[in-house]
Amino acid sequence: PAEASETRIQLPGLEEE
Repeated sequence: PAEASETRIQLPGLEEE
């Protein structure tokens, strides 16, 4: 989705800044 591009997607296991 277009929102995902701007929103920081938090994936389980991928919590790297």
